[in-house]
Amino acid sequence: MMNFKSLKPKRGFSFIEVLISLTIVGIMVGSLLGLNGAIFRTTYSAHDTIDKVVLLKNFFWQSRQDNKEIKAGKKIEKQVEENKTKLSYSIEKIKDNSVINKQKVNTKNLFLEKSEVEWSGGFGTKRKEGLFTFVFKQEEQKNEKA
Repeated sequence: MMNFKSLKPKRGFSFIEVLISLTIVGIMVGSLLGLNGAIFRTTYSAHDTIDKVVLLKNFFWQSRQDNKEIKAGKKIEKQVEENKTKLSYSIEKIKDNSVINKQKVNTKNLFLEKSEVEWSGGFGTKRKEGLFTFVFKQEEQKNEKA
């Protein structure tokens, strides 16, 4: 018969214990890498949007400076080839059936000034942002001689 007291206790971990711990560590690292990828995509998208909005704002103000006279129906378009971006600027007369007219507001000399930017996002998505404002043009006084 064998004497069990003479056997030395084993030190260290069994193969199953090591395998389970490596599986747990692998799941944790995989989750962190997935989270890191999502953070990178969100940061890239936000950075791209901020770049385009700054470009849009500059285009809006430059177009406004170049076209001081308000003419309804006027549209300016610009294509930026290096990053496939399309910019547009337009001034439109407020339509009689708009939400503003339902509030009984005189829109006779009120115009909608808008500028938009369209681009393809880094992950194959089409993006579009806009900048809108209202412009009021005062009526010109007619000098009538009596």
